[in-house]
Amino acid sequence: AADDPLLIRGMKRELSEEIDLERAALGFHMLGWINDDQSEVGRVHLGLAVVAQLDHRPAIRETDRMEGCWQALELLQPQDPAWESWSRYLIPPLLQWSRSLEETRSP
Repeated sequence: AADDPLLIRGMKRELSEEIDLERAALGFHMLGWINDDQSEVGRVHLGLAVVAQLDHRPAIRETDRMEGCWQALELLQPQDPAWESWSRYLIPPLLQWSRSLEETRSP
């Protein structure tokens, strides 16, 4: 919405460029910053890692250029050379965040 803070509007715009959401995200959780001075793109960009809470599975928007599938976080291997550097950096904190959620939900 237009009254959202600038950062939230930017996240929503970035999400809509990559994926097709049936409904708006229920909320966002910031994991941290990503800085990668080792790559050409990384030297001129700073990333903000955010988890979007959804109540449905989004679809990939540009199916002519990319494909995707759902996998359990535990199956993701950050050392896989197919990942871009930011994705490699993000997998361990995502796993840690997911585990902390499970711990808070356990009786």
